[in-house]
Amino acid sequence: MSAIIEDVTARKVLNSRGDETIEVDVITVDGFGRASAPSGASRGKAEVVP
Repeated sequence: MSAIIEDVTARKVLNSRGDETIEVDVITVDGFGRASAPSGASRGKAEVVP
């Protein structure tokens, strides 16, 4: 399966804890997709601290 990306839009949204995360819309010639990145409560020693 192959899709040609026509547009990508990203925005800041709030997660269930009220913290900022990112949501992205991807539009292809065949359709549309939306995804958001969950943010974990714990941070590893190599993770960036906001």
